[in-house]
Amino acid sequence: MQGNRNIKSGQVEYLETPIKSKNDKKEYRAIRLPNGLEALLISDEYSKTCSSQHQDMKNEMKAACCLCVKTRTFKEPSEFPGISFFFEYILVAEFDKHCQKDDFKKFIYKHGGSWDCLFDYDEYTLSFIFDIQERYFLSVLIHFADFFTNPLPEKDAFIQNQYKKEFRKALNLAKVRVHQPQLSSFTRTDHPINKITEDHIIKEYENLDYTKLYEELHKFKERHYNARSIKLVIQARLSLNTLEQYVTIHTCFVNVPINELSLDDSIELIKNDVPFDTAAFQKMYKISALKHVRQLEITWAMPSLLALYKSKPYRYISCLIGHEGKGSLISYLRQKIWNITVSNKEICYNIHTIAYSLFKISIDLSNEGKQHVKEVLDTIFSYISWLKKEGPQKKIYDEFNESSENNFRENFKEENPKDNVSSLCINLYQYPSRDYLIGSKIYFEYDPEIITNILNHLTPETANIMIFDKDFDNMELDKVDSWLKIRYTDIEISHEWLEHWKSIEPLPHFHSPEKKNALLHDNNYLITLPSKISKYPRKLHSEIDLLEIWYREDPKFRMPIAYMYVHFISCVGFLLGPDNFGLMTVYCNIIKLLVAEELYAIESGLTYDISVSEKGIIIKLSGPWPHHLLKIITTCMKNCSNITKQMFEMIRAQQINICNDIFTKPEELAKDMRLWILKFVHYTYVDVHNALQNISFQEFQKFAKRFISCLYIQCLVQGNMKGDDVINSIYPSILTIFKCNSSQSNTKEPNRVFQLPLGTSYCKLKNINKHDPTSIVVNTYQIDASIKSSVLMRLIIMLMDLSLKAIQNNNLIQQTSCDYIDIGGIVGCSISASQSVANKSCTTEFIKEWIDRFLDVFKDILDEISEDDLDDVKERLRIFKQHADMNLEEEVNRNWNEIMKGQYIFDRHEREILALNNIKIDELREWFNKYMRNENHMKKLSIHVIGTDPNEAQSIALEYIIDEHQHKNIEENYIIKVEEYKKKLFVYPVSENTI
Repeated sequence: MQGNRNIKSGQVEYLETPIKSKNDKKEYRAIRLPNGLEALLISDEYSKTCSSQHQDMKNEMKAACCLCVKTRTFKEPSEFPGISFFFEYILVAEFDKHCQKDDFKKFIYKHGGSWDCLFDYDEYTLSFIFDIQERYFLSVLIHFADFFTNPLPEKDAFIQNQYKKEFRKALNLAKVRVHQPQLSSFTRTDHPINKITEDHIIKEYENLDYTKLYEELHKFKERHYNARSIKLVIQARLSLNTLEQYVTIHTCFVNVPINELSLDDSIELIKNDVPFDTAAFQKMYKISALKHVRQLEITWAMPSLLALYKSKPYRYISCLIGHEGKGSLISYLRQKIWNITVSNKEICYNIHTIAYSLFKISIDLSNEGKQHVKEVLDTIFSYISWLKKEGPQKKIYDEFNESSENNFRENFKEENPKDNVSSLCINLYQYPSRDYLIGSKIYFEYDPEIITNILNHLTPETANIMIFDKDFDNMELDKVDSWLKIRYTDIEISHEWLEHWKSIEPLPHFHSPEKKNALLHDNNYLITLPSKISKYPRKLHSEIDLLEIWYREDPKFRMPIAYMYVHFISCVGFLLGPDNFGLMTVYCNIIKLLVAEELYAIESGLTYDISVSEKGIIIKLSGPWPHHLLKIITTCMKNCSNITKQMFEMIRAQQINICNDIFTKPEELAKDMRLWILKFVHYTYVDVHNALQNISFQEFQKFAKRFISCLYIQCLVQGNMKGDDVINSIYPSILTIFKCNSSQSNTKEPNRVFQLPLGTSYCKLKNINKHDPTSIVVNTYQIDASIKSSVLMRLIIMLMDLSLKAIQNNNLIQQTSCDYIDIGGIVGCSISASQSVANKSCTTEFIKEWIDRFLDVFKDILDEISEDDLDDVKERLRIFKQHADMNLEEEVNRNWNEIMKGQYIFDRHEREILALNNIKIDELREWFNKYMRNENHMKKLSIHVIGTDPNEAQSIALEYIIDEHQHKNIEENYIIKVEEYKKKLFVYPVSENTI
């Protein structure tokens, strides 16, 4: 029902219809049930019509539901602090039990569904989400709704379960939903938030009286578990009337309890109150980080700003502080080589909760920036001083508003239904019904007074300053955070610094953002489609050893945008050694840095991503006319004369740290070793790290010129561009600018893969991180390149995954997983397990034996599986393969993956479904026993990374291990020198997958 007022019909109250984008074909209805529960109904009938018009195997669509419960309160009984956390945990635990009734979980799994429980920081809510094939949606929704009428267990069952261990789990869940747990210790002692510290909660629960605890939980439920604090969103390709009947008649959502008490009055305890107005908050903190990037973070706390969503003063200020154009804070920091951010990461952002709002500025510091922290802080406060002197600018506000409105109207992109209902359900708490869809996106009203008030909050004396760094001396960090057990220290900010920042003048560099350049295009323009359109991309143009262009129109979504993906494969790329690969990563990231300022000046609605591949650089563009962006980027790639040595050194140091952060993780080290052993050409992160240590600026300058001189270019364009326009835009955007020569014939060939010998090959090495006792074993079973093998492998992994979840792990074993792998078109299976405790009895041989025992158990499980059981798993896989694309980007990414692999099997999912239909359980058992159990047919690589004794120092190198086990089993292959081992192996030929 439409209208500008609330309308009651019978027992259902119809709320004002949400405003939507003109490109959003879904229909919406907002209702309130008699018990006060509010629901948003989303009908996606249009997509059903669209799918039927384009006869496509990928037409499976799921319906989805999200229900949010607001459980957090700031008025808790003093003898049971944190009871709201425990109540949340009980809800999750009981919901899980509810789902296990009548094989409910199995039913959802069989029909391609999934379920989740998620916490939300801002609204202190707990979300229950599921999706499933549409034809089973109602039956699941009925069972789902039943739980929420009375979610607590019976008293006898609760007392019998003895929830002491469960309470520890509840605390762990509570930790992951706090933005910065250490902030709780900064609050005033008289503020309710101060009571959620872990030490305080544990102390109160040391001697639990379970009867009293249950009574308090029951009281808590009676007061705070209320239909009026519950929100519901459902989405399906059904009519709004049908969805309304589902919610109001067929299910028991109307029976969710309501009480006569007022809504949570604990909010009054914190209204207009800043909990962090303390000396502890207003300090500088040095905190141990997990990564090498040193991050400077300034935070201001203020009363909750959620109610100011119409004017969004916080976003106006954040956009000015975070913008990357000329005259900006970031532009200045980059010129000084102090800021290393080369991505689209937000520099300034806000965190809003019902209790408070946090205003944050986060700067990633370069090595140079680490030496100039005081100067970086000076620059930030100088920019804030400039903002205050300039005052609110309506012209800038209007431009931000125009940009956000254009994005909302023109660049609408469908989401997966499950993700969509999950994100929208929170909005039901924050906005009136008409603004459910636009409340977080659009600027509604300009209010300079509120902007000024928030700017006045950004003072040096009220700021919290944190510096995160992995390289801090642990002796210097003399405190440990009670929640995350992270080391830190606090420092009083000197009076001299504070006075300097209060009176600091704006730098002459700073000025207002320039108006974004508007590209000449009609946002409503859609190309005329030809009468016949190929089902998959077709090769539009090609030139031997130089260029291939793949193209397809968009007959399904019909949006005024196009996607343009380009892969620049250079003959001086990774094939010539780790030095060149290291140079290529530096080159790619410098290009990202150079184009950031240029592309920021382009109007919104155009998106880009620049990344490095193993053979070159990939540019992904989308928008009305993406070739305009391509020309800007390729021009920057050619004109490298403005790259300074300082810029090169900054990015080189960044890439060295990134490599270090990767290879010091044992799982990543094991996977990297696997690629080195299996791929014809591969350089480990250790190789690249060491190469980057030695490359010079002069070498980089030569590389940058050579990179674009000899290229092979792969390009895919899909969407709202004519074929002729594609060709006419590629030439001036790439070939005319680069004037590159044809590449060598082997440049475009896929990286080939070695065939493992029969039996088991072992590679053992030490964990490089000298402080990490974690050990891991990664077993890889190599199969072949056929479509049928890939389907058989996926079925095995789906069954294994279920078995892993069902088996109670050994206490010493953590992080078990089984994964499908595709390396150069050769498919296989990876099984891994790890342990993270320094324990001499738990060696990697122990982990290996655990994996072997698991495979024994799985064989027995596989022998018991019936044909009907397998059909359930096959049905889930079929649904996944035939799931309809939600937007054009999903289709483009799938096609681009085929081009990148050099296989061009665009109908891969159709071929896989054909193979899937013919697989029987006996064949699956035979295949498993042959390729994963039988040493005469099995090709297995077992990589062991052994945890390091923290007392032993290790240099950065690959240290192989020879142990007694290796000497006793000389018939097995042990890899000590990888390159020598690879010389003995057969190399798979380059060929397409076949059925």
